[in-house]
Amino acid sequence: MAQAWTLMAADGKVKVLHLIRDPRGVINSRKLFGIRYSFDPAYIQSVCLRVLEDINTSLTLSKMFPGRILTVRYEDIVSEPITATQQMYELVGLRVSPRVKKLIWDMTSAGFPDDCNVCPVRSNATETARNWRRKLDFPTVAAIQGECQTLLVRMGYRIFRSEDELRDFDVSSTFGEYDSRVMKVNVKSIKLK
Repeated sequence: MAQAWTLMAADGKVKVLHLIRDPRGVINSRKLFGIRYSFDPAYIQSVCLRVLEDINTSLTLSKMFPGRILTVRYEDIVSEPITATQQMYELVGLRVSPRVKKLIWDMTSAGFPDDCNVCPVRSNATETARNWRRKLDFPTVAAIQGECQTLLVRMGYRIFRSEDELRDFDVSSTFGEYDSRVMKVNVKSIKLK
């Protein structure tokens, strides 16, 4: 995000899509890719502080350059990929063609085999997004939540209070509402249980 100001100031046509993801999912992914210190409290804290700094930069930029920056939660994209894509396209003044809609569906929901951690095609992108809820034990999740509570609350991520709640996939890890100052994708169908 640090470079965004320079680019946006230099060219009035530059728009920014600012992607964030639940830090518990980020930490789990980094562990899967072999970052050995991914569960270190100082590392976890640095990840969350960086995202918070980026959000603050995004808010500053949105005041300086209204309508030119959109913050998108990864979880919102995978829960409603077509809706999210339409809103991202609208930011840059484009329409989503039927061909692009089909491609998005195929990449996120079509049920193709999914045995590659780094491949873009997912049999079910929502399952991939919440995979950390299966992989991480509750003490690890609680530790991440302790280091990242400010970020989690600010961006509408649920803080899990028990192992049972963590593993209950009827309980969403996101809330539909979060920091009202952030221009964001508006996904209405998120469960607020």
